[in-house]
Amino acid sequence: MNASVPVFAALCFFALAFGCPQSSPPDPFNVVEVHPDSGNLRDLLREHSRRAEALNLKPFVELTADWCEPCQRLHQGMSEAKMVEAFRGTYIIRVDTDLWGKDVGLAGMRSRSIPAFHALSPSGLAVGRSIDGESWTDTTSEVISPILGRFFMNQ
Repeated sequence: MNASVPVFAALCFFALAFGCPQSSPPDPFNVVEVHPDSGNLRDLLREHSRRAEALNLKPFVELTADWCEPCQRLHQGMSEAKMVEAFRGTYIIRVDTDLWGKDVGLAGMRSRSIPAFHALSPSGLAVGRSIDGESWTDTTSEVISPILGRFFMNQ
């Protein structure tokens, strides 16, 4: 008898008895950061919009900066249940306004304040629908999550 047969039989027994590990469910949303050394902003937005479409997620640009305290509080709170629900179904392309400078405006995105979110078409173009820090009075997840949730759901 071949020595590998008992090993194979044992593996089958354990797989049937205890089940096979299942793949984890997909993430409810995705966040990526783009940097100027990675290429042209418009090309990167187009590339990530296509990735979002392949993942069945809606693409949005988040304008942010390292010095922006409301941005940092938003980032820290994104793992909270209310924020996860607000961001569900989105593909967030994080763009640091200090690093990208005028390229942000050239890509069709302007805002009064940051953080700001801009909806993108599947081809990576800003569609003119945006929301920024002027839209909420506090940076807690209780305040921000319903506002962002409605924006992301196009309501």
